[in-house]
Amino acid sequence: MNSFPSGHTAVAFMGAEFLWQEYKDVSIWYGIGGYTVATLTGAFRMYNNKHWIGDVAFGAGLGILSTKLAYLLHSAIQSKWLNSNGNNLVFYPYYNGQQGGISISKQF
Repeated sequence: MNSFPSGHTAVAFMGAEFLWQEYKDVSIWYGIGGYTVATLTGAFRMYNNKHWIGDVAFGAGLGILSTKLAYLLHSAIQSKWLNSNGNNLVFYPYYNGQQGGISISKQF
């Protein structure tokens, strides 16, 4: 089986961690709901013989860690590039399946 890691599970856990990070102060049920759906996604991938437990576990970890890293980097970049005048410098990486690059925008 050529299925390592589980992309479906990674995306599901990325969404669950995003819900937790954004709404944990509003209600913990958003995070619980997100993680329940993500867990079911991984379970059904194994039930349908699309992935092994290691594929799903690694995908889940990848989704959670990538979201945590994004929040960490966003905070660091935002505090570094936002100056006292309110000028913003924003980077947008992109990839369309054939080409990739980065777009830079400066607000004055």
